[in-house]
Amino acid sequence: MALPFELVDLTDTSPLELVERDAELNHLDCLVRDCADGRGGVVLVAGGVATGKTELLYAFAERAAERAVVLTATGSRVERTLPLGVVSQLFHSVAVPAGVWERVTGLLEEGMFTAALSDPESETVEHVRANVVNGLCSALVEVAGGRPLVIVVDDLQYVDVPSLQLLLFLVRRVRTARVGVVLAEGVGPVQARPLFHGELTRQARFRRVQVAPLTEAGVERLLSGRIDTGLAGAVHRISGGNPLLVRALVEDHENATTHPAGRPAVGKTFGRAVVSCLRRGDPVLLEVARGLAVTGPDTPVTVLSQLLDVETDTVANALEVLAWSGILTADGEFRHEQAVAAVVEDMPARVLADLHHRVAGLLHDRGEPAAAVARHLVAAGRADDPWGVQVLREAAEQALVADQVQPAVDCLELTTKVCADGPQRASITTQLSGLEWRLNPASGARHLNRLTAAMRAGHLAGADASTLVRNLLWHGRMDDAGDMLELLDGAEEQHITALWLSASYPTLRNRVPPIEPHAQLAPAVCSDPRLQAALALTTVLTHGATEEAISGAEQVLQSTRLDATTLEPLKCALLALIYADRLDKAAPWC
Repeated sequence: MALPFELVDLTDTSPLELVERDAELNHLDCLVRDCADGRGGVVLVAGGVATGKTELLYAFAERAAERAVVLTATGSRVERTLPLGVVSQLFHSVAVPAGVWERVTGLLEEGMFTAALSDPESETVEHVRANVVNGLCSALVEVAGGRPLVIVVDDLQYVDVPSLQLLLFLVRRVRTARVGVVLAEGVGPVQARPLFHGELTRQARFRRVQVAPLTEAGVERLLSGRIDTGLAGAVHRISGGNPLLVRALVEDHENATTHPAGRPAVGKTFGRAVVSCLRRGDPVLLEVARGLAVTGPDTPVTVLSQLLDVETDTVANALEVLAWSGILTADGEFRHEQAVAAVVEDMPARVLADLHHRVAGLLHDRGEPAAAVARHLVAAGRADDPWGVQVLREAAEQALVADQVQPAVDCLELTTKVCADGPQRASITTQLSGLEWRLNPASGARHLNRLTAAMRAGHLAGADASTLVRNLLWHGRMDDAGDMLELLDGAEEQHITALWLSASYPTLRNRVPPIEPHAQLAPAVCSDPRLQAALALTTVLTHGATEEAISGAEQVLQSTRLDATTLEPLKCALLALIYADRLDKAAPWC
């Protein structure tokens, strides 16, 4: 007897063991006994993805073969439009007498020809003529040779419509025949073949068997003899009782070099099993899982619906199916971070980037914080929306307030790629260079050539121009720094830079125009901590430790918050106290 079921478990090569399936097997065994008594029937086996329906059918088919002729077939997603493909499988699963086979071949050819003229997905069209259906059904019964006949079809959701038409024809006549039909399907977010199911459930001798996930006790039985059964509770929480995921966790734990206390080791095998579950089921399940992996927990169903362009009810049903299959919790969250990582890793880069970009747009439209929106823009690697640059800059500023430098760098890096405004892009690049200098001083040098070109083009001015000069000097590019000094514009900026040079790089002082009297500067400039700090340091170095210089340095230290833009003036103020020999005042600020 051929068994065209998908029996290869990707996570385990040990013999399959049926656990907590006695009640389901009893229902199916009753069907065989009824068939032997001339009272046929039909049983629909349903369950979540990879919850053990195929294993149940395999065990049942082996038991039923002792008392009946068993014909088996499996629906396939790629062959669901192949007319009578599943019926053909049924005849190929047993030895068919030559005379019967010749008649069956002719009927199949006639049925395939007429079905090819119809819409392969339409349930409202008669795909195959009644004489073909009747002839094939008679041939099926004839193959049994007077013994009870049991037809087992797995993955009903992928069976071609002409084969469904024949199965219904047979089901309507099993009530007083020695024929039993067992159909198995994975529960999906949308009812597949609704007309077929409506007709099926109206039959007098119809029964439905639900394959539930394993309980914790069932998981413990699967662990027995493999790994510590004391981990059953943790394994059940992570797997949701899905047998495929349980076996994957067992394999991961057996292969792990280190084992966390009280928890199973979760690795790549578990992740692959999760993806395998998702790919076995309805495509919507994979879509919803991908959307949830990108958006994160607590994502409203309405947001997922907008993101995926799928009906809200369908998304809600998909979440229930994923929970029933053990991949998600009842609250719609992944049971383990390894599952999230596996789903993300399985996505093509283009699909992943597109999802992140769409999530960013939805969050922005909902008025979510800039940081949340920017995180998805950075992950997408694009921010070409009109609001993209503003959101990224705002998120960078918020990250810096929280002293989170790397997220700020990520935001500004993307901003420099999408900002079309020359002066704005140059300003952003200056800030980015300063932040990278904090993480790795050598990395900030990669922007210097671009910034010097921007300054020559007139795109860099004010404090950003002075910052460029300081960065050039820090990296030892004295000639370039001198050239940039001659391009400084604005009396205030020239004044601040000249003071700073007098105390730090006096040989370059003459590359800046003469300093204007301090009294002639605008009040806003006079209160600039850069000016106050440079003036304090210069005063101490040229005139000694005056009270005015010490007071000015202390004022800068007390009123200025440390960040990427204030590091230089704070350093100058601190040096002023040190050179003034006021170490008692300098030490606390260090």
